[in-house]
Amino acid sequence: TDHGNDLTWKCFPADFTGGALPAGNYFLMEEVTLSDLVTLEGDVNLCLNGNTLHAKQISGGTHTLSICDCVGNGKMEGSSGMIESSNGTVNIYGGELTTEGWPPAIRMFSGTLNLYGGTVSQISVLENEESAVFNAWGGTVTDLVSMEYGTANISGGTFAGLQIDSGTLNLSAQPVIQNSICMASD
Repeated sequence: TDHGNDLTWKCFPADFTGGALPAGNYFLMEEVTLSDLVTLEGDVNLCLNGNTLHAKQISGGTHTLSICDCVGNGKMEGSSGMIESSNGTVNIYGGELTTEGWPPAIRMFSGTLNLYGGTVSQISVLENEESAVFNAWGGTVTDLVSMEYGTANISGGTFAGLQIDSGTLNLSAQPVIQNSICMASD
């Protein structure tokens, strides 16, 4: 699989169902189910490669998790919050990330979430941490971005709605917000 860069990519192990995932650059060759919690041992680049990843939960900790889909139609699906990060970075470049109900597909407790592309069902950003940052240059959030504290810099993308309890919201360029921006008052 050519990802147009100098990184060395390897096939995601089809028999891996959870546990510690070493740092690396992985791509899916087939549908994979992660039935147990996955903890990143280092920075991970994951290309969905047009396949589906069923994930219980991926905990990034202080590491960086970057998700792309070089082929198209790649998906990550879960029944609860699939990606959680504390003091780390999550980059979404492509793919479709969906969950049913709460917690949402991506849950950031602090650190940085960068949305460049792809589709995400729900995002809970910046929960109880003033140091967290949400940056959006593109992509689509089909349900809600819920934000408590921190800073959101939105210059592109399409959002069904934003709920901001506290913190800073910076809007520029032309993001599309289909419903409303709900900001709590003091």
